[in-house]
Amino acid sequence: PVRGALARAPGCGGALEREFAALRAAAEAAAADGTGGGDFVAEFVARRFDEPGADLERATPDDWDESAAPVPPRASPAGAYLARYCHSTWPALCLRASPCVAEEPLAHTLLPLPRTMVVPGDRFRES
Repeated sequence: PVRGALARAPGCGGALEREFAALRAAAEAAAADGTGGGDFVAEFVARRFDEPGADLERATPDDWDESAAPVPPRASPAGAYLARYCHSTWPALCLRASPCVAEEPLAHTLLPLPRTMVVPGDRFRES
């Protein structure tokens, strides 16, 4: 399945498939002569994929104003604190696509959106 997916990936021209096959052949040869072999899939992934979140960077929302925490007029002290706290977390929740996403869109699964976005649980990796 990996081999076929790599062959069909747009813009790859089979280069990734050839690299993967070369790593596999080297690992099989090393295993056959007793010098190891290693995990060629892990090596391929380490060479070709960035760490999770590498295509995102922290960003302050475009319309966010630190001094404009929306505290309801009749809020209790605890309610006012909660409103200010929630307001202060927006910069931690907002992300934007790194410039590398727009420069090399075929190398990323993230769409290069023009504005900031909220990513509540961060991006995920399939296992």
